[in-house]
Amino acid sequence: FDGDIKVAKKEGINEFKLSQLEHKKKQSLAKIRREFAEREEIIDAFYGRLLQLLEGVEIGTTLTEDEYIDLEDRELLFFEAKMGAQAVKKLLSDLDIEGEVQKLRTASKEQKGEKKASTIKRLQYLEGFLQNGVDPTWMIIDVLPVLPPELRPIIPLSGGKFATSDLNDLYRRIVTRNNRLSRLIEIGAPEVILRNEKRMLQESVDALIDNSHRPSKPMMNSKRLPYQSLTDDLRGKKGIFRKNLLGKRVDYSGRAVIDGDPSLKLDQCGLPKAVALEMFKPFVIHELLEAELAPNIRIAKELIDEKEDIVWDLLEKVIDGKPVLLNRAPTLHKYSIQGFYPKLVEGDAIRLHPLACKAFNADFDGDQMAVHVLLTEEALEETKKNIMSSKNIVNISNGQVLATPSKDMLLGFFLMTDLNEVKKPRMFASKDLAIKAYERDIINIDEEILVKIGKEVLSTCVGRVIFNSILPEDFPFINERVGGKKIKEIANELKDDYPWEILVETLDNFKLLGFKYATDIGFTMAPEDCNIDFDLKPRIKEMDKKDEQLQDNYLQGLITESEKINLSTTMWNDFATELADEAWEKLDKNNPIYEMVESGANGGKIQARQVLTIKGMVRDSRGNWVPLPIKGNYRDGLSAFEYFVAANGGRKGIADRSLRTSSTGYLTRKLVDVAHEVIIRDDDCGYNGEGLSIRRDDDRRMSFLSRIFGRVLAQNVMSGKKTLAKSNEEITKEIADKIDAAGIDEVFVRSPLLCNSPYGICEKCYGLNLENG
Repeated sequence: FDGDIKVAKKEGINEFKLSQLEHKKKQSLAKIRREFAEREEIIDAFYGRLLQLLEGVEIGTTLTEDEYIDLEDRELLFFEAKMGAQAVKKLLSDLDIEGEVQKLRTASKEQKGEKKASTIKRLQYLEGFLQNGVDPTWMIIDVLPVLPPELRPIIPLSGGKFATSDLNDLYRRIVTRNNRLSRLIEIGAPEVILRNEKRMLQESVDALIDNSHRPSKPMMNSKRLPYQSLTDDLRGKKGIFRKNLLGKRVDYSGRAVIDGDPSLKLDQCGLPKAVALEMFKPFVIHELLEAELAPNIRIAKELIDEKEDIVWDLLEKVIDGKPVLLNRAPTLHKYSIQGFYPKLVEGDAIRLHPLACKAFNADFDGDQMAVHVLLTEEALEETKKNIMSSKNIVNISNGQVLATPSKDMLLGFFLMTDLNEVKKPRMFASKDLAIKAYERDIINIDEEILVKIGKEVLSTCVGRVIFNSILPEDFPFINERVGGKKIKEIANELKDDYPWEILVETLDNFKLLGFKYATDIGFTMAPEDCNIDFDLKPRIKEMDKKDEQLQDNYLQGLITESEKINLSTTMWNDFATELADEAWEKLDKNNPIYEMVESGANGGKIQARQVLTIKGMVRDSRGNWVPLPIKGNYRDGLSAFEYFVAANGGRKGIADRSLRTSSTGYLTRKLVDVAHEVIIRDDDCGYNGEGLSIRRDDDRRMSFLSRIFGRVLAQNVMSGKKTLAKSNEEITKEIADKIDAAGIDEVFVRSPLLCNSPYGICEKCYGLNLENG
């Protein structure tokens, strides 16, 4: 610009053009200065960052690829840098574990909160390395283990094609990339190419180990589906561990729909002949060969296939005294697998004892069960000793008898023990005479009679006499109408005071008696049984008016919408409860609905209310009340609108069941996983602390007495100056009754949570085994 300005002045160009040139000159200078300043700033920042990087470089520092190239270009690599597993292995090999442990121990004493927790976690890892003699470099894979060919098969298909395991493809990729990297190293390929090849090799190894959890997208096969890696083969319910190793598939097993069979004993199950023959086929073949009824296995199999008569005789011989295991999925507790002696039956359904249903949570609406043959003598002995159905009739969680009568059996007891009072009851000198009179149709089963029992003459009925005849002779005479609650009381009393064999025999007799008299006496229900003296319409109209008043209050802004819904819901629920109580009072004691509910055979007061009065409020699938009360009942039928509102409750039941099943199953699995090693290993751990408090006013399902029974005391129980029980003493029924009678509100007991045993727990902290005492 200076030269142009001088030339312009010599040539006499006007001032305006000169000023333009001067202005351009200034603009250019300003631009150059600005660009220079910006470059200077960038260079200063870059070198500042470089200086900061150099100052921060120490062993274990992580550099990005760009940072490494910048240092390399300026010849500032005064250190050795590696990438990938090589770098990690070098750092691990140089690690002074003992020194690190000392540092972390010192640091953990000074730190608090999350930092301390993190330090302690690191300390545990490092101490684990030291205690077990583990070299940290072993965590880096130098040599890749190859799965045996049997676990990654290649199956030839028709047309010369092959079906192969995904693992073979994943291994092939690793071998290919490893060989290529080896060749590139030999020919001295540039570092950039080697790095890329190493990255690809690492990706192949990652895909082999866990293809579904890679940082980048998983490796795909030709069908654009992710390869099944080693971890995928191990993971979950279908993995090798849970499917093949922890729970093996077994031969000699069958599966069939179940059906009830009251003729069975408690230790018996009905096994379809065809199923039994297939399951016990090897044993039957052995018997045919032993008895020289077949010269070889082929002929023996032909005899079995033709179902010759001798085959059934030999099958009966084979299964005699050999229990089988029945399992009903889902197997949620130990009572879901029980042993039974098989009894050959016609048909295709497995027959189950009615009292075994509760433990299996089974019903006969299409449920299926699996049956397994026991092969070894040890398995047979263990089954007979611990797994037979008769050994699993008491619930280990609360000590109550599980195998108690229900449904039709309870109805039979309730009907036969009803007492119909008469003006002049007949008198009998003994129980046997009363029973003979009933068998000859001289008296009715519920007719009031006078019977001499022991030294007393009791007013009773022959049904009660027959019921008491199946109880032990020294058992107190039950002179009341017997329902579900009373049966449970009797069963638990038998468990506590009589030998186990008597309990099992009595339960079987309960089954036979209940079914017999439910059938003999008969039971029916008709629409006329639902008619009660009850005028609902005016009361429902009154409730509608109250509902309208709530709506008016809401429209006037006196209450919010949620308050209106809550008040309306509470009002209708209270009304429904009131109706249920009134309807129940009006029911005749011989009404089939009353008998069904009161006996415990089926339903409850809520179901009776829905038939007799109004259905009331229902919840939606989210558990919220539907603000539309159903004013109809099942006797008169629901309107179309009410039916669809009621369907909300049905949907909620189905949704709840499916949601609960998965979450509870997973929770159970986690609980078992953390607690499976907690077994009783010692007699007494020597615990002498305060103990666990059990209070009478605790809001629990179980009563105070039930919760303290069987526990071992941690402290003396005092009533004033009197010692009711001493520490380390087991709380028996007698001691529990004393504590209850004295009005003691709090007891301190030993607990598995407080046990001092280094492994598992001790007998004293566990307490009594409620299943067998």
